[in-house]
Amino acid sequence: KTETYNFSWSAIIFMVLNGIPLTLIIILQKYAQQKSGSTIIHTDLLHYSGDFISMTGVIVSMILTHYTNILWFDITCGGIIMCIIFYSCFGGAKQAFNNLMAKELEDGTSESVLKILQNETHIVAFKGLRTRGSGQMRFIQFDIILPSETSLQKAHDIAHRLEDLIHEKVKNADITIHMEPLH
Repeated sequence: KTETYNFSWSAIIFMVLNGIPLTLIIILQKYAQQKSGSTIIHTDLLHYSGDFISMTGVIVSMILTHYTNILWFDITCGGIIMCIIFYSCFGGAKQAFNNLMAKELEDGTSESVLKILQNETHIVAFKGLRTRGSGQMRFIQFDIILPSETSLQKAHDIAHRLEDLIHEKVKNADITIHMEPLH
């Protein structure tokens, strides 16, 4: 018995036309995710990207099978798509896990805060810098050591200035500064 393969250019055209709004959704979500850092938008972006990759794989395998009569292109494209989606899902799960476990941020936040603290002339030292993330929020905590003669008002002003400088560099930041006198 001979295997038959039904090819339809109209099916491919229909998939390509459906791919246009899908591509626009992906572009908009990519922009929104970069702007917000939202894990939810990132996960939804992975979902739509998986749909786009699947659609592209089906189109490619249909065309290759049509022109070569080799039927295993379908299985090969399906396997490649599965690996890409699995890899993407693993990355999304890792990001969500890191948010849940309050893992130290690796996005340059710590370096930006360190630079600001190192350039602050009104503090003696700083310690305990911690940066964490949850969704789009960044949580920054540290202690500053001030000269023991520093007034409460001056300490307050220094802390506010540091907060303002950090907010200029790090968006969506919740900053906690603990002030200690030099012993």
